[in-house]
Amino acid sequence: MARGKGKANPTRPAAAQETGHTAVVEPYLHLGPCSAASNEKLLSTAGITHVLSIGATPTKTVPGITYTRLALKDEPTADLAACVAAAAAFIDEARRRKGRVIVHCSAAISRSPAVVAGYLITREGYSLKRALAIIAASRPRIAPNEGFVQQLGDIEEHWKNVWRCTDLWRTKTTRA
Repeated sequence: MARGKGKANPTRPAAAQETGHTAVVEPYLHLGPCSAASNEKLLSTAGITHVLSIGATPTKTVPGITYTRLALKDEPTADLAACVAAAAAFIDEARRRKGRVIVHCSAAISRSPAVVAGYLITREGYSLKRALAIIAASRPRIAPNEGFVQQLGDIEEHWKNVWRCTDLWRTKTTRA
């Protein structure tokens, strides 16, 4: 997977891009409020195949869409890292199937943006600052709680080391 990208995804317009009530963070990754996860027309128009609910539960499900729900309270001490790991597995599976995911919580202000930032850090190699900037460019009203931001910083530090070790391993194993 890509890591440490220097520029925003060229397939995404530089200006904020929202499809109805979903913000396009990456072509495969959308962010929105709970109401978007139940809106059949919106999901169809955006090409959404998977819905990841963080804490909130959609009022109805749409046939043909894969749904999963992860429990996460919007509290500074809630275990964001565990939620990010589970979310990453779900998003990765959707990507393997060439699908598109919308991640939502109640209002797409704290929990779901924090989980999406965690995904961008762990899978795309973005810094925390860059991940939050990309998300805010597509959905300006995000505001993860202070505890989540601190935990995202810890996740970033951990993954910096993982990427460093991976690069070192690749360098050593590609030399003949």
